Amino acid sequence: MHAEVKKCVESNDIKGLKYIFADCFVVDPTFEKYREDYEYCRQIPGIFEAYKELTPFQADKARWNAEYWEKLKMDLINNFSVKRFEHMILVAQVVYADKIARLLQERKAAEIKPKSSMGASGNAKEDFRPKGSVQTALPGTAQQKNLGQRSIDGRNGEALQEEELEKKRRELELENQKIEAEQRKQRERIAARKAELAGQSSVSEKSGSKKVLGIGLAAAAVIIIIILIQMF
Repeated sequence: MHAEVKKCVESNDIKGLKYIFADCFVVDPTFEKYREDYEYCRQIPGIFEAYKELTPFQADKARWNAEYWEKLKMDLINNFSVKRFEHMILVAQVVYADKIARLLQERKAAEIKPKSSMGASGNAKEDFRPKGSVQTALPGTAQQKNLGQRSIDGRNGEALQEEELEKKRRELELENQKIEAEQRKQRERIAARKAELAGQSSVSEKSGSKKVLGIGLAAAAVIIIIILIQMF
């Protein structure tokens, strides 16, 4: 589970979870790294709502473009439903097709597959010499040279294997750094949205207070006018 998701789950921050899942496709449009989190959070009461029709779903994949994607994201914030979210999982495969192809290629290259002495069938290589056959010993000097060459080849093979593993580790580390950078951006976007909503709420409250004050002053003015009319 991602650290941000775990933190929101532990603090019962439903709004925070919604923002994370709304932005998760930017971090990982394949959705592979968020699938487990999603299946877990589906069981949390209150995170998903009953589906409401907003922007009609497009069945034609030719219309699955950036504009359609942004409409779906806005609708998801207003109506965070399973039906809409799972539709977005499919749409992301088209909208982010190029990024997905690159990510899958990087992940495939970063898979660490150490070489071994196992055969193609997965079993150790066998000695296929006929039973009962005797290996002819090489002359002393030739045999020593042969053993020495095997030792050198073995060391060279180990060095090449270590270099290959180190290359794979570096590639995997670079991918993890990219994901962490995307997650940091995601946290910043969530914080900015929360601040924006808080600001809108404050402005709305001030506006409401001004309206109430204006109505009160108007009512007081009417009363004063009525009193003056009665006096004269």
